[in-house]
Amino acid sequence: MEVPVIIYLVRHGESEDNANGIVGGRREARLTARGIAQAESTAAYFARQGIRPSVTYTSNQVRAVATAEIITTKLFLPSAMIKSSLKERDLGDITGMRKESIGAKTAGDMILGHDNRRFILAPKGGETFPQVIERGQKILDYTRINHAGESVLLVTHAITGLMIMATYYGIRWEEALRKYRLGNASITVLDRDTRPQNATIYEPH
Repeated sequence: MEVPVIIYLVRHGESEDNANGIVGGRREARLTARGIAQAESTAAYFARQGIRPSVTYTSNQVRAVATAEIITTKLFLPSAMIKSSLKERDLGDITGMRKESIGAKTAGDMILGHDNRRFILAPKGGETFPQVIERGQKILDYTRINHAGESVLLVTHAITGLMIMATYYGIRWEEALRKYRLGNASITVLDRDTRPQNATIYEPH
């Protein structure tokens, strides 16, 4: 019988690109002062709830690494290990664009997501959503094999995190984009006793 893993999925705190309305993707952007405070608030929530993940993995991008460092330091946990498969979706030639300048004529077909957020389906030189789903499945398989019976903290990004969530709960990626969102430094729990609509248990303000 498979021993379940509990996964705590945390998106990085607010980055400079988030604050400036820029499509970040694989760009490197530091946390803002607000993003640091959000990560500290998330760490405090873990502490209040008595949640101490056995192991932490983080994307190799600066904003995620900084978020993971704040959380593990505040909780006196071992430092996060880098897992590059947690990095954000490669957004190709729209990387670095201002969000309001992206349209169907310049970036190809799109899907309207939660809160009217626009997601480009196939940016030139970028990843498709099925490709990100494939990365998400590999991450989940890795945790099941290597951390059975443990709780695992994954610090990642908005789109990658949503695709991991969709993979875990067996939701089509289109549905995940339309129905769910991961706010900055939010905590989403993936376990057998939680339904997807109740999976996000904390989001700092």
